[in-house]
Amino acid sequence: MNWHRLLFVFMLATLPIVAHADLVPWKLSIVISSNEKDSTNLTIVNGKIAQLTVTFTNADYSQRSVLLPGSQNQGQQVIWFSVFKVEENYYRNIYTEERRLSMDMSLYKGYVTLKNLEPGESVSFPIFFNDSLNESKHVEAHQLGKLPPGKYQLLAWYDPWKEPLSEYVYNRLDPFDRSNRSADSTKMDLNYAGINSNYITLTVAESESEIQMNKPSCAGHCALCAAIDRGNWNALKRAVRRKGGYEAPHRNIAWVYYGPDAILASLPTYYSRQIIVTSKGEYHYISLCWQLGKIHRVRERMCSIFHWGFHIQRCPFRTSDARWSRLRWANEF
Repeated sequence: MNWHRLLFVFMLATLPIVAHADLVPWKLSIVISSNEKDSTNLTIVNGKIAQLTVTFTNADYSQRSVLLPGSQNQGQQVIWFSVFKVEENYYRNIYTEERRLSMDMSLYKGYVTLKNLEPGESVSFPIFFNDSLNESKHVEAHQLGKLPPGKYQLLAWYDPWKEPLSEYVYNRLDPFDRSNRSADSTKMDLNYAGINSNYITLTVAESESEIQMNKPSCAGHCALCAAIDRGNWNALKRAVRRKGGYEAPHRNIAWVYYGPDAILASLPTYYSRQIIVTSKGEYHYISLCWQLGKIHRVRERMCSIFHWGFHIQRCPFRTSDARWSRLRWANEF
């Protein structure tokens, strides 16, 4: 019996040597979830907007960059969705979004954005299904076709290779071809065919009574939400100036986007955040823009007069204030 045990131990010890399953472990993960009580279920009612959250996570050992849809309105989508009908464990694809974007570019040409993520850091952005008002203007608005009531499985696809920036951000690898491996350690490895998310249950319901939401709460006299109810963006600007707190949960703020990774250092400079608000069943995209730093023009002119008229090299007062900050604009775009 002992020689059988020795043979078994020998096989276990040599198996990793003879096995050649050297697949690439992808370090970028994509997860989709809803804001319902059960985040693995998304409920859609005909004519009503449903919100989904897409989250990217950097599982690599160092800082990496990822490409996100951003303000993209041309080319092919980097994120798109498929719907499957499951029958006896067989997944039948009944709808897949068209990748080619057909959007209004008369106002601006939008592009994907680049976001730097530390190890383990995540970044999220929203998707709004059935948002026909913004479908031609914002890449967050998607359609899933006319699905009959029932339960389905929803999947997100991510494929950035049609974007020129992708070659500077990712190593394009074939997991089964060892000879095609890139040695660029500054980029994140990504499958040449892209990656997909987890599945979540998509419920097409006939009434809103079937939806159980995790609704954000705020004070009943919330000035921010009251301004959004009226569609008054100047009042929203004044409320943010006085009280701030726009990042806290609010019943009328559907999403607050992350800020830029860096801003211009010379004064004055500007810092902006984008928020998505809901007013009377419609979604509006608002840009909040702050001025950082201030140049005092009158003081600057007086310093010039002192310098040239009285040969004073150092002015007795400051002509700029690097700590000055003020919200200047709240505009819909």
